[in-house]
Amino acid sequence: MQSLIVVARLRPGVEAEVRELIAQGPPLDLQSSGLTRNTIYLSENEVVFLFEGPDAERVMHEFLNDPVASARLASWGHLIDGTPFMARREFDWQAS
Repeated sequence: MQSLIVVARLRPGVEAEVRELIAQGPPLDLQSSGLTRNTIYLSENEVVFLFEGPDAERVMHEFLNDPVASARLASWGHLIDGTPFMARREFDWQAS
């Protein structure tokens, strides 16, 4: 199982608008994407997206490289400060 995290810094004062976008649902069709889990964490300054699935990194790269699909992210553009970045799982611990 692959995990991929996307972190985006938020512009000041946009947390409420980000909550509204999250409530509208993801721009990616999760059911047909091949992903098995999507979780979103929100703080006052950042939004963190967790994508999990057998090939999560490939799924997200294909989505971001598809001009039609990724155009659905346009409503996020004015909320983000800088360029979002990806992080991959390097360590995982779980109690037995």
